Amino acid sequence: MPYVRIALLSLLQMVKQRNLTIVLLITCFLSSCSRQINICDYIDNAKPLEMTIIKADKLAQFDTIKKIMIPSNSDKYLRLIQWAECNKTGWQITPASFVSEICITQDDFRLLYTSGSSGVVIGFTGTDKKPVQYSKSILSSDLDFLFK
Repeated sequence: MPYVRIALLSLLQMVKQRNLTIVLLITCFLSSCSRQINICDYIDNAKPLEMTIIKADKLAQFDTIKKIMIPSNSDKYLRLIQWAECNKTGWQITPASFVSEICITQDDFRLLYTSGSSGVVIGFTGTDKKPVQYSKSILSSDLDFLFK
């Protein structure tokens, strides 16, 4: 019986990742306009980022949550900024909700990502003071450095 439970949990994790990919692909097809977004416009380089990692423990059947502060002078912070600078184009507006393994936040900004996935989601308060959310297709390992 424990093997069935582990198999079901593994299948559920695969479905979550596949669903994120499918939603990102559908969003890309439905929205013909992509936007250029400079993530650095929505974060304060003088302040740290907070990273929340949510891991599903298949054997114990519960999630563990780990919060980490990323100082603005750290290698991880600088690599994220470098990635943002190289990924300003191709963002698609998305109204969908997303489940992620990692969430990086600072004030009204958030970035959602699951290791090995081919998409990333960002959300923030726009200049019109309304919340907006965008997704982008990326290489499946682009942001895996965040887990190290």
